[in-house]
Amino acid sequence: MNRREFLTFTSVASLAVLSRGGAEGPGPLVDPHFHIWDLDRFRLPWLDNAGPVLKKTFTLDDYRAAVEGLGVEKSVYVEVSVKPEQREDEARYAAGLCNDQGKPTSAVVVGGAPGTEGFETYIRKLTENPAVHGLRASVARGLARDEKLVRDVRLLGKLGLSFDLLWDGQNLAEASQLAAAAPDTRFILDHCGNASTNWFARGADPKAADRWKQGIDLLARQPNVTCKISGVAENGPPDGATIDRVGLVVNHCLDHFGDQRVMFASNWPVCLKSVTIAEWVKMLKTITAPRGREFGAMLFHDNAARWYRLGRV
Repeated sequence: MNRREFLTFTSVASLAVLSRGGAEGPGPLVDPHFHIWDLDRFRLPWLDNAGPVLKKTFTLDDYRAAVEGLGVEKSVYVEVSVKPEQREDEARYAAGLCNDQGKPTSAVVVGGAPGTEGFETYIRKLTENPAVHGLRASVARGLARDEKLVRDVRLLGKLGLSFDLLWDGQNLAEASQLAAAAPDTRFILDHCGNASTNWFARGADPKAADRWKQGIDLLARQPNVTCKISGVAENGPPDGATIDRVGLVVNHCLDHFGDQRVMFASNWPVCLKSVTIAEWVKMLKTITAPRGREFGAMLFHDNAARWYRLGRV
């Protein structure tokens, strides 16, 4: 995608807004970030320290039950950080969900390691499956300008794939450097840049929140970056998932990225550490209600469908 296409890509959002719910009503939803995992099939090392809520198998039927009644029309499966040698198996497994009767699964974001030996062969093989729409990876501090990494991230754009940024909330400035170096790749910042509600507690040292805010500001200046409004309630203690604290994070992202570059996402089942999907939707609708119905339609539906190229919904 070149710069001219990007301008067209972002400007057509205003034509897609329909009167169909939005901030005040239930409306149709696109959920561009859910996970499931089968612990008999995959090894997820990060679950070792994840706590009892998440240390079990979650199935597609479990997800369907979680979103029942919410009007979810389409969903995007996002990789779950399996062992590196299981990534291809996970990608095939996830792509199969898109053919499952009674889906709403419509696309897959696979895992991978751009900047490493063999990545181009790996990702070209996976993109032979049309269900694969993007890749997610974390990048170690100090590597955002690595030539091999930048080359591979640019390749994602050439292949029509988005790049989900799983990034340290205290190091978002480096993410903005990577986005600037690959202007024809669509970047999707996960979970409001991993902001913690602890940073906004009464009496907290403001330095962490300030670094995060500065990083968000830098990322928002890059027109090829959008922000998932997700992961906030569960990124901190359950008693930190208040409208006030979550609202500070959410509204900062909304104010800086604007109405065309933000998207609701559930982060299910990780969200269950603090909230259900229904509770998260209700919280976001409460926070964003003053922004109106048209904004709600873009946040909860249109923007995710465009950025992930989910087609007509």
